[in-house]
Amino acid sequence: MLPKYENLFSVYFKHGYYPSGNLEQIMIKPTSETSLIFLNYELVIKLFQGGFSVYYPTQFANELNTRNKILKDALDLNFTLFCNDQNVLSYTDNLPSIIENKMFLFTYSNELSNGNKLHADEYVSEYDFVDYRSINTPYFSKPFGHLHITTDEQLPTDNFIVFKAPDVHWRYIIRSNYLLECESLMITNKSRTIIFDGPYSILLPNGVAALSFVSPNKIPQTEMSGLQFQLMEEYDKQTNDGRVIIPNLPQPMHNVISFLGTDNILPGNPRVLDIML
Repeated sequence: MLPKYENLFSVYFKHGYYPSGNLEQIMIKPTSETSLIFLNYELVIKLFQGGFSVYYPTQFANELNTRNKILKDALDLNFTLFCNDQNVLSYTDNLPSIIENKMFLFTYSNELSNGNKLHADEYVSEYDFVDYRSINTPYFSKPFGHLHITTDEQLPTDNFIVFKAPDVHWRYIIRSNYLLECESLMITNKSRTIIFDGPYSILLPNGVAALSFVSPNKIPQTEMSGLQFQLMEEYDKQTNDGRVIIPNLPQPMHNVISFLGTDNILPGNPRVLDIML
């Protein structure tokens, strides 16, 4: 008769950038010490898109086995985290300004419990970064992150690591000569209920003069935005009307962090996604 397995605990990776809410690019690998613990307790790990689960046998050494019986043994479990998307930090909020030699460290222990979140705050933040050379598990090169779980009877069955997508301003940069020759340019949505701020004269890092338009409000950064904007010429502010010359403007490339120099930072230094026209 095949042994029956039940869930010991699960970890889910979440990210507001994706419509599904799941960060599916994360892969995990138990350390050699953790693999030995799995072997000794006959635990089984199952990976799935957006997380993993650890299962235990309900019969162990011909005796009834329970979840609490295993958890109270204070198993010291360590996992290395890898990310298949090298651009993930470009659409993640609450990061430190300098991340050189730093990696994510997510933890569960009785002393550091944050409910079912394996990080300090509601979302992953700069407080969840450590120097990869400073933890007990030796790494010769920097991984994406490390997960450390010390089990106890309070360990939730479902645990979450939740990344926050930033709210950003969209800034359209008009640099094409034929567009710059148009009169009274403006960017709006289809219903003309959103009117971009501008135009502003800017000088690009290569010395080329351009015009910029900035969204009046921050926009949640998502993989697939439902927003669509258009470029108009001969725009009349009084009538909120003009002639549409580009009906569907491109959306920003989320895998690019744009920086047009300190002279072009928006007031208050909010995060900006630039789209070149």
